[in-house]
Amino acid sequence: GGVWGGGSGGTGGGRGRGVTGSLGEADARRAVFKVDQWNRIHVGARGHQLTHIVNGRAVTILMDEDPAYFKRAGLIGLQIEQYGVGRVSFRNIWLKQ
Repeated sequence: GGVWGGGSGGTGGGRGRGVTGSLGEADARRAVFKVDQWNRIHVGARGHQLTHIVNGRAVTILMDEDPAYFKRAGLIGLQIEQYGVGRVSFRNIWLKQ
């Protein structure tokens, strides 16, 4: 799982998610997203660390240290977290190993 809201955090030992730090003030983080425009999203996954960068700014850093759920390989999913009220489109998707 990830930590939304511009935090850094981790999962570990079945204890679930935990925020360990902040990546800035909430208003500044929200300002990174361009409403009704294309946003550039970079998701980095190296070892146990997942990093989400939006329009050049790190918004989430997660250390996945839960041995029950961590996977080194698997499927990639694209989703929206608006509970059916939002709209999202994807284009120019690049995968790099």
